[in-house]
Amino acid sequence: MRKVLILAPRLDCSFKEGPVPAVEGSPNHPLRTNYLPFYEHLLRRHEELGDSVTFEKKALWQFDPSDYKRSEYDIVYVPHKQKYQFDLGNKGRYYMQQVIPSIFSIDKEGWGADLSIKPTRCKDNGAFDILKQRIISNKSKFDQPDYKEDFKEKDYVFFPCQLPHDETIKYHSDTSVYNALLQTLEWAKRKNIKVWVKGHPANPASMIDLRTLTLQYDNAEWTTSMSIHQLIENSLFVALVNSGVGIEALLHGKIVAAYGRADYTTDNPNVFSVKDSSTLSDIKDYIYLKRMNHRCEKESFKEFIQGWYNHYFDVTDSKTFSKII
Repeated sequence: MRKVLILAPRLDCSFKEGPVPAVEGSPNHPLRTNYLPFYEHLLRRHEELGDSVTFEKKALWQFDPSDYKRSEYDIVYVPHKQKYQFDLGNKGRYYMQQVIPSIFSIDKEGWGADLSIKPTRCKDNGAFDILKQRIISNKSKFDQPDYKEDFKEKDYVFFPCQLPHDETIKYHSDTSVYNALLQTLEWAKRKNIKVWVKGHPANPASMIDLRTLTLQYDNAEWTTSMSIHQLIENSLFVALVNSGVGIEALLHGKIVAAYGRADYTTDNPNVFSVKDSSTLSDIKDYIYLKRMNHRCEKESFKEFIQGWYNHYFDVTDSKTFSKII
Protein backbone atom coordinates (compact mmCIF):
# COMPACT_ATOMS: atom_id res chain seq x y z
CA MET A 1 0.00 0.00 0.00
CA ARG A 2 1.32 3.40 -0.98
CA LYS A 3 0.68 6.59 0.94
CA VAL A 4 -0.64 9.33 -1.35
CA LEU A 5 -1.00 13.02 -0.52
CA ILE A 6 -3.10 15.34 -2.69
CA LEU A 7 -2.36 19.02 -2.21
CA ALA A 8 -5.66 20.73 -2.96
CA PRO A 9 -5.64 24.53 -3.25
CA ARG A 10 -8.45 26.55 -1.75
CA LEU A 11 -10.84 27.33 -4.60
CA ASP A 12 -12.52 30.28 -2.90
CA CYS A 13 -9.52 32.64 -3.04
CA SER A 14 -6.82 33.74 -5.43
CA PHE A 15 -4.09 31.31 -6.48
CA LYS A 16 -1.70 34.26 -6.10
CA GLU A 17 -0.64 35.51 -2.67
CA GLY A 18 -3.43 37.41 -0.96
CA PRO A 19 -6.14 37.23 1.71
CA VAL A 20 -7.57 33.85 2.67
CA PRO A 21 -11.11 33.76 4.13
CA ALA A 22 -11.31 32.30 7.62
CA VAL A 23 -14.21 30.10 6.54
CA GLU A 24 -13.93 28.28 3.24
CA GLY A 25 -16.56 29.19 0.68
CA SER A 26 -17.61 27.87 -2.71
CA PRO A 27 -15.26 28.01 -5.74
CA ASN A 28 -14.92 31.65 -6.81
CA HIS A 29 -15.16 30.87 -10.54
CA PRO A 30 -17.18 28.27 -12.47
CA LEU A 31 -13.98 26.90 -14.07
CA ARG A 32 -12.74 25.81 -10.66
CA THR A 33 -15.71 23.53 -10.02
CA ASN A 34 -13.93 20.98 -12.24
CA TYR A 35 -11.33 20.44 -9.52
CA LEU A 36 -13.91 18.71 -7.32
CA PRO A 37 -14.65 15.76 -9.63
CA PHE A 38 -10.92 15.64 -10.47
CA TYR A 39 -10.15 14.96 -6.82
CA GLU A 40 -12.97 12.41 -6.60
CA HIS A 41 -11.55 10.47 -9.56
CA LEU A 42 -8.03 10.62 -8.12
CA LEU A 43 -9.26 9.33 -4.77
CA ARG A 44 -11.33 6.55 -6.32
CA ARG A 45 -8.49 5.41 -8.60
CA HIS A 46 -5.92 5.22 -5.81
CA GLU A 47 -8.38 3.39 -3.59
CA GLU A 48 -8.86 0.87 -6.42
CA LEU A 49 -5.07 0.41 -6.40
CA GLY A 50 -5.11 -0.20 -2.63
CA ASP A 51 -3.44 3.10 -1.75
CA SER A 52 -4.08 5.26 1.29
CA VAL A 53 -5.04 8.84 0.30
CA THR A 54 -4.82 12.04 2.33
CA PHE A 55 -5.90 15.52 1.27
CA GLU A 56 -4.27 18.73 2.46
CA LYS A 57 -6.00 22.01 1.68
CA LYS A 58 -4.43 25.49 1.73
CA ALA A 59 -4.30 28.56 -0.44
CA LEU A 60 -2.11 27.64 -3.41
CA TRP A 61 0.64 30.09 -2.49
CA GLN A 62 0.87 28.62 1.04
CA PHE A 63 2.20 25.24 -0.14
CA ASP A 64 5.96 24.98 0.44
CA PRO A 65 8.08 22.13 -1.00
CA SER A 66 10.22 21.96 2.12
CA ASP A 67 7.16 20.70 4.02
CA TYR A 68 6.79 17.62 1.82
CA LYS A 69 10.13 16.61 0.34
CA ARG A 70 11.06 14.44 3.32
CA SER A 71 7.52 13.45 4.20
CA GLU A 72 6.31 9.89 4.68
CA TYR A 73 4.27 9.98 1.46
CA ASP A 74 5.19 7.92 -1.59
CA ILE A 75 3.30 10.18 -4.02
CA VAL A 76 2.46 13.86 -3.63
CA TYR A 77 0.12 15.59 -6.10
CA VAL A 78 1.14 19.23 -6.56
CA PRO A 79 -1.06 21.85 -8.30
CA HIS A 80 0.10 24.50 -10.78
CA LYS A 81 3.83 23.87 -10.39
CA GLN A 82 6.72 22.33 -12.27
CA LYS A 83 9.28 20.08 -10.64
CA TYR A 84 11.98 22.75 -10.82
CA GLN A 85 9.68 25.06 -8.83
CA PHE A 86 8.50 22.47 -6.30
CA ASP A 87 11.06 19.67 -6.34
CA LEU A 88 9.94 16.59 -4.43
CA GLY A 89 12.27 14.13 -6.12
CA ASN A 90 10.53 11.08 -7.53
CA LYS A 91 7.40 11.44 -5.42
CA GLY A 92 6.04 14.60 -7.10
CA ARG A 93 3.09 14.46 -9.51
CA TYR A 94 2.33 17.89 -10.98
CA TYR A 95 -1.21 18.62 -12.14
CA MET A 96 -2.75 21.46 -14.12
CA GLN A 97 -6.18 22.30 -15.57
CA GLN A 98 -6.25 22.61 -19.37
CA VAL A 99 -7.96 25.00 -21.79
CA ILE A 100 -10.84 22.50 -21.92
CA PRO A 101 -11.76 22.89 -18.25
CA SER A 102 -12.79 19.28 -17.61
CA ILE A 103 -9.34 18.04 -18.67
CA PHE A 104 -6.23 17.96 -16.45
CA SER A 105 -2.62 16.97 -16.98
CA ILE A 106 -0.63 14.95 -14.44
CA ASP A 107 3.11 14.56 -14.98
CA LYS A 108 6.32 13.86 -13.08
CA GLU A 109 8.04 16.99 -14.43
CA GLY A 110 5.39 19.68 -14.89
CA TRP A 111 2.77 20.93 -17.32
CA GLY A 112 2.55 22.39 -20.82
CA ALA A 113 5.94 22.48 -22.51
CA ASP A 114 7.53 20.97 -19.39
CA LEU A 115 5.71 17.64 -19.67
CA SER A 116 8.19 14.77 -19.34
CA ILE A 117 6.42 12.93 -22.18
CA LYS A 118 4.78 15.08 -24.85
CA PRO A 119 1.48 14.11 -26.49
CA THR A 120 2.08 12.41 -29.84
CA ARG A 121 -0.14 11.40 -32.73
CA CYS A 122 -2.02 8.13 -32.70
CA LYS A 123 -4.96 6.51 -34.49
CA ASP A 124 -8.15 8.53 -34.09
CA ASN A 125 -10.61 6.87 -31.74
CA GLY A 126 -13.29 9.55 -31.59
CA ALA A 127 -11.78 12.17 -29.29
CA PHE A 128 -11.64 14.78 -32.05
CA ASP A 129 -15.37 14.55 -32.77
CA ILE A 130 -16.26 14.55 -29.06
CA LEU A 131 -14.21 17.67 -28.33
CA LYS A 132 -15.41 19.25 -31.57
CA GLN A 133 -18.90 19.38 -30.06
CA ARG A 134 -17.69 22.14 -27.75
CA ILE A 135 -16.76 24.16 -30.82
CA ILE A 136 -20.12 23.56 -32.47
CA SER A 137 -21.92 24.74 -29.32
CA ASN A 138 -19.65 27.85 -29.07
CA LYS A 139 -18.11 26.77 -25.76
CA SER A 140 -14.65 27.81 -24.69
CA LYS A 141 -12.75 28.29 -21.44
CA PHE A 142 -14.54 31.62 -21.00
CA ASP A 143 -18.10 32.43 -22.06
CA GLN A 144 -18.29 33.52 -25.70
CA PRO A 145 -20.59 36.02 -27.43
CA ASP A 146 -23.00 34.69 -30.04
CA TYR A 147 -21.79 34.51 -33.64
CA LYS A 148 -22.31 37.73 -35.61
CA GLU A 149 -24.39 36.93 -38.69
CA ASP A 150 -23.06 39.95 -40.59
CA PHE A 151 -19.38 38.98 -40.12
CA LYS A 152 -18.26 37.77 -43.56
CA GLU A 153 -14.50 38.37 -43.50
CA LYS A 154 -12.20 35.51 -44.47
CA ASP A 155 -8.50 34.70 -44.74
CA TYR A 156 -7.20 37.08 -42.10
CA VAL A 157 -4.72 36.12 -39.38
CA PHE A 158 -6.28 35.69 -35.97
CA PHE A 159 -4.17 36.58 -32.91
CA PRO A 160 -5.68 35.73 -29.48
CA CYS A 161 -3.94 37.68 -26.72
CA GLN A 162 -2.67 36.00 -23.59
CA LEU A 163 -2.13 37.64 -20.22
CA PRO A 164 1.34 39.19 -20.58
CA HIS A 165 2.55 37.92 -17.19
CA ASP A 166 0.93 34.50 -17.36
CA GLU A 167 3.14 31.63 -16.17
CA THR A 168 2.99 29.88 -19.54
CA ILE A 169 4.62 32.99 -21.04
CA LYS A 170 7.11 33.29 -18.21
CA TYR A 171 8.26 29.66 -18.31
CA HIS A 172 7.55 28.50 -21.86
CA SER A 173 8.33 31.36 -24.20
CA ASP A 174 11.34 33.48 -25.12
CA THR A 175 9.01 36.00 -26.78
CA SER A 176 6.55 38.32 -25.03
CA VAL A 177 2.93 38.64 -26.13
CA TYR A 178 3.65 42.22 -27.20
CA ASN A 179 6.60 41.24 -29.40
CA ALA A 180 4.73 38.30 -30.94
CA LEU A 181 1.81 40.57 -31.80
CA LEU A 182 4.17 43.23 -33.17
CA GLN A 183 5.93 40.73 -35.43
CA THR A 184 2.60 39.40 -36.69
CA LEU A 185 1.24 42.87 -37.40
CA GLU A 186 4.41 43.97 -39.19
CA TRP A 187 4.44 40.87 -41.39
CA ALA A 188 0.74 41.20 -42.20
CA LYS A 189 1.21 44.86 -43.09
CA ARG A 190 3.94 43.98 -45.61
CA LYS A 191 1.78 41.22 -47.09
CA ASN A 192 -1.42 43.30 -47.10
CA ILE A 193 -3.24 40.76 -44.91
CA LYS A 194 -5.82 41.67 -42.27
CA VAL A 195 -5.23 40.77 -38.61
CA TRP A 196 -8.01 40.32 -36.07
CA VAL A 197 -6.82 40.55 -32.46
CA LYS A 198 -8.93 39.48 -29.48
CA GLY A 199 -8.18 40.74 -25.98
CA HIS A 200 -8.09 38.31 -23.09
CA PRO A 201 -11.30 38.57 -21.03
CA ALA A 202 -9.77 37.79 -17.62
CA ASN A 203 -7.84 41.03 -17.14
CA PRO A 204 -8.83 43.91 -19.47
CA ALA A 205 -6.37 46.30 -17.81
CA SER A 206 -3.43 44.13 -18.91
CA MET A 207 -4.59 44.45 -22.51
CA ILE A 208 -4.12 48.23 -22.81
CA ASP A 209 -0.68 48.14 -24.44
CA LEU A 210 -1.71 45.34 -26.81
CA ARG A 211 -4.85 47.22 -27.85
CA THR A 212 -2.87 50.43 -28.38
CA LEU A 213 -0.37 48.57 -30.56
CA THR A 214 -3.11 46.95 -32.64
CA LEU A 215 -4.90 50.21 -33.33
CA GLN A 216 -1.72 51.69 -34.82
CA TYR A 217 -2.16 49.42 -37.86
CA ASP A 218 -4.72 50.15 -40.57
CA ASN A 219 -4.91 46.44 -41.44
CA ALA A 220 -5.76 45.32 -37.89
CA GLU A 221 -8.92 45.15 -35.80
CA TRP A 222 -9.22 44.80 -32.02
CA THR A 223 -12.22 43.07 -30.47
CA THR A 224 -13.46 41.74 -27.17
CA SER A 225 -17.04 41.19 -28.32
CA MET A 226 -16.71 38.37 -30.86
CA SER A 227 -16.71 34.63 -30.37
CA ILE A 228 -13.24 33.16 -30.44
CA HIS A 229 -14.66 30.28 -32.47
CA GLN A 230 -16.05 32.54 -35.19
CA LEU A 231 -12.70 34.33 -35.38
CA ILE A 232 -10.82 31.04 -35.66
CA GLU A 233 -13.27 29.55 -38.13
CA ASN A 234 -12.98 32.37 -40.68
CA SER A 235 -9.22 32.84 -40.37
CA LEU A 236 -6.43 31.80 -42.71
CA PHE A 237 -4.37 30.65 -39.72
CA VAL A 238 -4.00 31.42 -36.02
CA ALA A 239 -0.89 33.13 -34.62
CA LEU A 240 -0.21 33.06 -30.89
CA VAL A 241 2.52 32.63 -28.31
CA ASN A 242 1.53 29.35 -26.66
CA SER A 243 -2.09 29.82 -25.64
CA GLY A 244 -4.44 26.92 -25.07
CA VAL A 245 -6.43 28.46 -27.93
CA GLY A 246 -3.98 26.49 -30.07
CA ILE A 247 -5.87 23.30 -29.20
CA GLU A 248 -9.16 24.95 -30.13
CA ALA A 249 -7.66 26.10 -33.44
CA LEU A 250 -6.61 22.51 -34.20
CA LEU A 251 -10.15 21.36 -33.48
CA HIS A 252 -11.25 23.86 -36.13
CA GLY A 253 -8.71 22.32 -38.52
CA LYS A 254 -6.60 25.48 -38.60
CA ILE A 255 -2.83 25.77 -38.90
CA VAL A 256 -1.20 27.34 -35.82
CA ALA A 257 1.83 29.64 -35.77
CA ALA A 258 3.34 29.40 -32.27
CA TYR A 259 5.99 31.84 -31.02
CA GLY A 260 6.40 29.91 -27.77
CA ARG A 261 6.38 26.29 -26.60
CA ALA A 262 3.33 24.26 -25.62
CA ASP A 263 2.15 20.69 -25.27
CA TYR A 264 0.74 20.85 -28.82
CA THR A 265 3.89 22.10 -30.56
CA THR A 266 5.73 18.74 -30.61
CA ASP A 267 5.14 16.04 -33.27
CA ASN A 268 2.42 18.14 -34.86
CA PRO A 269 2.59 18.86 -38.60
CA ASN A 270 -0.13 21.49 -38.26
CA VAL A 271 1.82 23.73 -35.87
CA PHE A 272 4.69 25.90 -37.11
CA SER A 273 7.28 27.20 -34.66
CA VAL A 274 7.72 30.88 -35.48
CA LYS A 275 11.28 32.17 -35.42
CA ASP A 276 10.84 35.17 -37.72
CA SER A 277 8.44 36.61 -40.27
CA SER A 278 9.64 34.22 -43.00
CA THR A 279 7.93 31.41 -41.09
CA LEU A 280 4.60 33.22 -41.40
CA SER A 281 5.14 33.48 -45.15
CA ASP A 282 5.87 29.75 -45.28
CA ILE A 283 2.60 29.06 -43.49
CA LYS A 284 0.60 31.22 -45.89
CA ASP A 285 2.20 29.55 -48.91
CA TYR A 286 1.65 26.10 -47.40
CA ILE A 287 -2.06 26.76 -46.85
CA TYR A 288 -2.60 28.18 -50.33
CA LEU A 289 -0.74 25.21 -51.84
CA LYS A 290 -2.98 22.78 -49.97
CA ARG A 291 -6.04 24.58 -51.25
CA MET A 292 -4.76 24.61 -54.83
CA ASN A 293 -3.99 20.88 -54.70
CA HIS A 294 -7.29 20.13 -52.93
CA ARG A 295 -5.43 18.14 -50.33
CA CYS A 296 -7.26 17.16 -47.17
CA GLU A 297 -5.17 16.96 -44.01
CA LYS A 298 -8.06 16.34 -41.61
CA GLU A 299 -6.71 13.01 -40.40
CA SER A 300 -3.49 14.60 -39.14
CA PHE A 301 -5.53 16.99 -37.00
CA LYS A 302 -7.58 14.09 -35.64
CA GLU A 303 -4.51 11.98 -34.90
CA PHE A 304 -2.87 14.69 -32.84
CA ILE A 305 -6.02 15.56 -30.89
CA GLN A 306 -6.51 11.86 -30.09
CA GLY A 307 -2.92 11.58 -28.84
CA TRP A 308 -3.33 14.78 -26.84
CA TYR A 309 -6.55 13.52 -25.24
CA ASN A 310 -5.05 10.09 -24.47
CA HIS A 311 -2.29 11.81 -22.52
CA TYR A 312 -4.66 13.61 -20.16
CA PHE A 313 -7.36 13.03 -17.55
CA ASP A 314 -10.98 14.00 -18.22
CA VAL A 315 -13.34 14.35 -15.26
CA THR A 316 -16.25 13.49 -17.57
CA ASP A 317 -14.71 10.07 -18.33
CA SER A 318 -13.51 7.98 -15.40
CA LYS A 319 -11.71 5.57 -17.76
CA THR A 320 -9.07 8.21 -18.45
CA PHE A 321 -7.90 7.89 -14.84
CA SER A 322 -7.03 4.22 -15.37
CA LYS A 323 -3.65 5.46 -16.66
CA ILE A 324 -2.68 6.00 -13.03
CA ILE A 325 -0.88 2.86 -11.88
